[in-house]
Amino acid sequence: MNEELRQLREELRSLKQQQQQLEQRLDTASRRLAYLEQTHGAAAAAEPQTGLQPAAPREGAAAPAAPPTTPAPAEAGGKPRDLEARIGGIWLNRAGVLVFILGAAFFLKYAFDRGWINEMTRIAIGAAAAVALLIFGELNRRRGYIAYGHGLSGGGVALLYFTVFAAFHFYDVLPSTVGMALLVVITLGAFLLSVYQNAPAVAALGLLTAFLNPLLFAAGKPFLMPLLIYLVLLNLGILAVTYYKRWAFTGVISFILTISFLAGVTVLRYQGQMLDLGAGGYQAFLTLFLLLFCALPLLLYTAHRRPLPAEGAALLVAGAAGYFGLSWFNLQPLYPLRMGWFALALAAFYLLLGLAVRRLAARGREFSFCAFALTAALLIVFAPLQLKAGWITAAWLLQGVGLCYLGLRLADFRIRQGALAVLALALLRLLIADWWVPYHVQNTFSSGTAPLR
Repeated sequence: MNEELRQLREELRSLKQQQQQLEQRLDTASRRLAYLEQTHGAAAAAEPQTGLQPAAPREGAAAPAAPPTTPAPAEAGGKPRDLEARIGGIWLNRAGVLVFILGAAFFLKYAFDRGWINEMTRIAIGAAAAVALLIFGELNRRRGYIAYGHGLSGGGVALLYFTVFAAFHFYDVLPSTVGMALLVVITLGAFLLSVYQNAPAVAALGLLTAFLNPLLFAAGKPFLMPLLIYLVLLNLGILAVTYYKRWAFTGVISFILTISFLAGVTVLRYQGQMLDLGAGGYQAFLTLFLLLFCALPLLLYTAHRRPLPAEGAALLVAGAAGYFGLSWFNLQPLYPLRMGWFALALAAFYLLLGLAVRRLAARGREFSFCAFALTAALLIVFAPLQLKAGWITAAWLLQGVGLCYLGLRLADFRIRQGALAVLALALLRLLIADWWVPYHVQNTFSSGTAPLR
């Protein structure tokens, strides 16, 4: 009963969101229609009146036949017109905003080099231009020019961000702490503006500025704890935006940039830098990011109201691979003989996750299958990391037989394919490592020659 109530609440929330979107579209269409009617009325009033009226038909006479109407020729297809509208209405608009910002930047640079404008005036001009772009973007969006308004708003956010950055980094007009706080506020404002305007382009720009902030933090005195806390809060906000607006690209971009940043931090720690946080504390943050990476595909699966989409499955697999790789560089120097048990623990986590999702909803089968596949892959990794000699082959044979049984029991061709792959891997190791190499070494000793090393 509780499950049915929860599903009804989710469907009701989805219907409310769709109703709000339809109301926004209807409001925009009514404004455009009113504008067209006003323009048509003004044009009709401007036409000269000839005073000729059509003659009324005589009583009893047949009404004149209406002129034959020829159907309007159907368009050859919607794709060329859609492509033309996209190029002319969206991409050229964004290119125009970019050209405008670059032109203004070159002009200001020329004025700076000539000494026409001092530092405070430069900052004031940049801030005023950014605010003007934001205002004009919102006004044009309300008038119905949505793509044009989004382009102006994105240009205003970018110009304001780099103006504040120049104010404290180049000109020392603002203290660095105040400047960085303002950059975070601008990033938060960009996300809120994208949600309010339903502007994916502004959201993408907010993502880029959001992940540019930790790089600016690290350019000074690199303290790892504040950077990781900032990244956690940032990913939580992006998860909320992804679920509320159903923008899958925000989650994908956030995952790629987060993994890239964590990879850079891990490499620096491996080289002996950014060690203000111990290996245990850093591993705790990595585990927290793993939970966020698992929550993102779950949100995509929930938001789409259908089986796990392709990008969700890719994120789940990439999250597991990224977490294991980062954890290897973090823990392997300290615990070189226990990484197999770490892989086994991670396999148990994905096994429990798959069982939990499969039990909660019938639509979670694809998510569960992906989690079970990761469990099997981590078990394959566990064997060579923790076992030795023939025990590796035995473990792979046992796993292959188990998968084969599950594939036949569940009538799933994918599981049977995985079982064949694991059995082939075990057979290959049996022939090479367990049979060919000992046989070759034994023949070498029996012939009286020392084995090659």
